[in-house]
Amino acid sequence: MPPQFKAQGGLSLILVGNPLRIVRRPDFMDFVTRSIRSNIFLFLALPGTQGMHGVRLPLNTKEILDAVDRSRAQFRAALEDRLKRLQSLGFGPHVMENSGRDFGA
Repeated sequence: MPPQFKAQGGLSLILVGNPLRIVRRPDFMDFVTRSIRSNIFLFLALPGTQGMHGVRLPLNTKEILDAVDRSRAQFRAALEDRLKRLQSLGFGPHVMENSGRDFGA
């Protein structure tokens, strides 16, 4: 996480249902815009299916920040592009590991 965001923490916006419809919603776009302008670190995320890891990408990128400042249409296009990139990432299997220091029955 970049140093300017350490004090604020961050949020993962996990898209369930119809991700494209969600990123196009005005209230979603307004929330992302306000958060980015408030230096809150955001991730756009998709959950994995059972037994698979989810995937996420940061939203506080130069292209997103530039789009926020240009126009709502360009911001929407940048969000849609980010979603396409996110959907192209591979969902890896979730593998449980035992470090040898785990306690259990």
